[in-house]
Amino acid sequence: MTLDLARTRPDGQRQGSVLVVEDDVLVRLDASEGLRLEGFVVYETASAEDALSLFASGFRADVVFSDLQLAGKATGWDLRLALADSHPDVGFILTSGQEPPRGAKKQGVRFFPKPYRIGQVANAIAKEIERQSDGIGRDDGSP
Repeated sequence: MTLDLARTRPDGQRQGSVLVVEDDVLVRLDASEGLRLEGFVVYETASAEDALSLFASGFRADVVFSDLQLAGKATGWDLRLALADSHPDVGFILTSGQEPPRGAKKQGVRFFPKPYRIGQVANAIAKEIERQSDGIGRDDGSP
């Protein structure tokens, strides 16, 4: 299991924690570094199974940013469905070079096609964290 516990957060920038789930190490490192530069505390893992193990052990993140296609048997969408049951308070944002899964928009899951702009993803994460702190439900899933 890969988990990066670096907590680089420039002063005066965004607050909150994000778990980046991406099996392509270079994409994961790039996304994680970009989100750290935006001020988030970022954790990383390469598979849905590892992410679920983390949450089962008591791990907490405000938002999960996951690729759709991952190493292992479970997809990013499988991860979303499992977390919706076990950790419904955790925000979820999905990315892929493919089309989003059916039902993602209806369930309020934001989707970013690859390649994405990390600033747009950071804004979506910040909005999700703000919604959580305000007790407001998720939106229609548009980026």
